[in-house]
Amino acid sequence: MQDSIPFREISLVALVASGLIVALAIGSYSPTDVAFSYTSTQAISENLIGNAGAVFAGVVLWSFGWVAWVLPMMLAIIGWRLVKHREETATWQVTLIRTLGWIGVVIGLCVLMDLHFTGDGTLPAGPGGMIGASFGSVGTSLMGWIGLTLLMISLVLIGAQAAAGFSWAAVAERVGHLLEVVGAGLQNLWIRLRRDGAA
Repeated sequence: MQDSIPFREISLVALVASGLIVALAIGSYSPTDVAFSYTSTQAISENLIGNAGAVFAGVVLWSFGWVAWVLPMMLAIIGWRLVKHREETATWQVTLIRTLGWIGVVIGLCVLMDLHFTGDGTLPAGPGGMIGASFGSVGTSLMGWIGLTLLMISLVLIGAQAAAGFSWAAVAERVGHLLEVVGAGLQNLWIRLRRDGAA
């Protein structure tokens, strides 16, 4: 029965649709729209997803600040893994590690946004949201600005690796190879230009 139902394809469509809805809701957020954090006098929301999108955007932006954009990215990465790793069967241990990885990425980015950016007044609770403000305040008092920054960068790097299931060593190797290819191309171009100029 399970083999006759295309669970992966159904999940992929649902993830793509959800990601687009989330992105549109966050992207069309307006401080004057109705939201849970305050009472709006507008009867009609400006949000592209309507009042539901306005409330959703208000909640996630209040919670995470601009890090709310990680949500549609997360859905896109999960969908990409479904397509790329069709034969992979996720155990509960892997699912737990992926989930903890995403939580680490979100918390780390929220705190970093709170520490290093100032709000412009358009967000309900600043660039890192309430999560960034709460963890940032406690963390700064315990570790200081520099210590907390280094810890959160490490948390984001480790969390991203756990969430997306990649190797930083492999990434570094591919980047190095790409730089070698670009460098060789630029060197050949320089030699050709010099040769043409001397002719």
